[in-house]
Amino acid sequence: MRVVGVTGATGFIGSSLLAAFLERGWGAVAFGRRALPDGAARGITARPYVLGDDAPDLTGLDLLVHCAYDPQADNVAAAAALVRRARAEGVPRVLFVSSLSAQTDAGSAYGREKAACERSFDAARDLIVRPGLVIGNGGLFARMRDSLRRMPLAPVVDGGRQPVYGIGIDDLAGAIVELVEAGACGSYVLASPEPLALRELLRAIARGVGRGIVLVPVPYALLLACAAIVERLRLPLDLGVERVRSLRNLRAFSVPSYPEIARPFASLPSVLAALA
Repeated sequence: MRVVGVTGATGFIGSSLLAAFLERGWGAVAFGRRALPDGAARGITARPYVLGDDAPDLTGLDLLVHCAYDPQADNVAAAAALVRRARAEGVPRVLFVSSLSAQTDAGSAYGREKAACERSFDAARDLIVRPGLVIGNGGLFARMRDSLRRMPLAPVVDGGRQPVYGIGIDDLAGAIVELVEAGACGSYVLASPEPLALRELLRAIARGVGRGIVLVPVPYALLLACAAIVERLRLPLDLGVERVRSLRNLRAFSVPSYPEIARPFASLPSVLAALA
């Protein structure tokens, strides 16, 4: 039986990947500060790991999946240390969950950091996946939904015309399992090929929580200044400088298709409707 280890296993994407691999009959190891509440009952082995620790126990793994991310940590150094450890312990393959925003010139520090992390991996043997906005009951999408549930008002720049590429969490997990089992290496963009304009995404989320929504046009510079004030005063609003800067990364492109992935990705409207 093959064995996969997942960092960030208690997180939204990490826990979904663990479940997908378990369904395929893989053994599973969850790396994190704490064990999954039902991990032992599901046959998941828990091993301690703190992001940046260069000595996690990776013995017996056929695949290491690195999902963990901490905005307060040095994620680039942590990724490099984890890869070194994997090589030293003979782990055949490492998979890194990056981001569609991963660009060296990204507007957000998150995008630049993800791009820097990618440089620690070997495209000839490792797998890098760059998902769009992951839609499901967790992560950034859930924070957006909770914010609109509390306050159905959203500031938008340029009329909210920015294209948002996304993927349902089940499609993401299924595609990653297919890529791994196909022996894929290199970088893969994982997103539904048809984006939604940001304003349409926000309206769909609001409908899903049974609220109307007011879109407030705001110049980029003013929104960035407001986000800085929100952070400085620690106001309970889902508006941050990084989120505003990430708007600079939202541009149209052609999403590749890959022969290793048999399943078609559901459209964003259908994924959003299923969550309503």
